[in-house]
Amino acid sequence: ADQLPALPKLEAARPPYTSWLPMVQVRFLDPDAPDLPSAASWDAIATWEATQFQRLARPSGQLTFRRDAPAEALAALTAWMNRNLIYQQAYLQPERGWVPLPTAEVVRRRNGDCKDLASCLIGEAQGAGLEGFPTLCAVAVKEVRPDAPPDFFAFNHVIAAIRLPKSLGLA
Repeated sequence: ADQLPALPKLEAARPPYTSWLPMVQVRFLDPDAPDLPSAASWDAIATWEATQFQRLARPSGQLTFRRDAPAEALAALTAWMNRNLIYQQAYLQPERGWVPLPTAEVVRRRNGDCKDLASCLIGEAQGAGLEGFPTLCAVAVKEVRPDAPPDFFAFNHVIAAIRLPKSLGLA
């Protein structure tokens, strides 16, 4: 390790450090957190995440959108979310870093982090007759190499994907 070059101090941009420095990552999952995610495979990670959303992303019953007009319902839902919800990250329990709030709780609180807002969108979209899915993402300087072992920490963001009966014509 004493032969490794120092990180450049004055460079504004650089490739992700995992691409050019050898590294060892040691991470610990809280043993008191319920239903810890498995990193046995990329599919296990995706299945665990999808299970959390299936359990918690349900229509709140507080909002109603037309089931016979999915494009209009989705537009109305996202407009409501933009007007009424605030992005806020606050973890008071260990599992909150992994598990979204139930849709009804997000609507009641009017705030949440990315997974909470995705849970809200997926749950309320169900109420409009649409099917939604959580989509794990890596933003900023994250890179997931194809040969990397499965790692739940590879993702630092989640968005919602909504299945539509037909394209809305978006790019």
